[in-house]
Amino acid sequence: MKHLKENDLNGIMLLVKATELVTTPSIGESFHAAGQDDVSISPSTITVDDDNISCSSQAITMSHLISVELSTSPRPTYMIGQPSLTIEARAGVVLLLMKLHCTHQFVPETLSLAVNILDRILTKKSVTERDLKLFGVMSLIIASKLLDTYQELKLEQLLEYLSSMSYTKNELIHTEQEILERLNYRVSVPTAYTFLYVCMEITGRIVKNKDITKDASFILDSTLPRYHLLEYMPSEIAFGSIFIARILNGANPWSEALATSTMLSEEDIVPIARSILSTITQVKCMSEFRWMKDKYDKLNDEVYYQTLRDLHLCA
Repeated sequence: MKHLKENDLNGIMLLVKATELVTTPSIGESFHAAGQDDVSISPSTITVDDDNISCSSQAITMSHLISVELSTSPRPTYMIGQPSLTIEARAGVVLLLMKLHCTHQFVPETLSLAVNILDRILTKKSVTERDLKLFGVMSLIIASKLLDTYQELKLEQLLEYLSSMSYTKNELIHTEQEILERLNYRVSVPTAYTFLYVCMEITGRIVKNKDITKDASFILDSTLPRYHLLEYMPSEIAFGSIFIARILNGANPWSEALATSTMLSEEDIVPIARSILSTITQVKCMSEFRWMKDKYDKLNDEVYYQTLRDLHLCA
């Protein structure tokens, strides 16, 4: 595998060598991969360790998903066509979806898919600031219908929440129908969580007795409110999140297994990781939310944030 020059990855690698983070059971005990019309993701039957890889069907799955995401990812400049909206307004609605997702305990990938649906509909339709929240919550409802089980009560609560904001039943029905029609009913698409799931299948979520899933999930979630990160594909956000999470847990940031399956080298991932790390100050602000603390206990850990800041300064 091709390695970075020392000055390229120096700061990212060296500052965390002595860092020991307390890990907890993963919030993603069972990742739900978003399905495609012609692909089904199932647990790999091939054992792959952290540093070696044999021929694996997961590499084929990864290649297929990457080809699909090219046509199912939002345009990263869509705000130009949204005269009534601001980047800050989008961030606020995504934070609302994160809160609702946590409150109602939807599966992890539901949030990522909901934001994907919202961004894709905003790529195709101009929305007023009043209706932005409506389209956001309806995107969460659609994602939940696809990925969650036994969610009827949760969906009823979300609909009641929208009703309390003076949206009528007809508006809710019309909005859901419009989202589906404008997306040509293509809502089950690869998200960053899909790629995170596949990477965990390839390398295993346990690295050197530490579970990196929770760190990767937190980093991935923290990218969702950041509009400028839409310049990256969902796969790239997942790879960058895994890259950082592996470093935080003292592992080789980009193993041979990951390089082989993604056909990307460490040099390819470093710019993505740098962009993600540039949002660390905003991530720190998210720790003020009680619901985020409940979801990610390490938000209370100042050492964790100092490590992320150190990585950012040296990236």
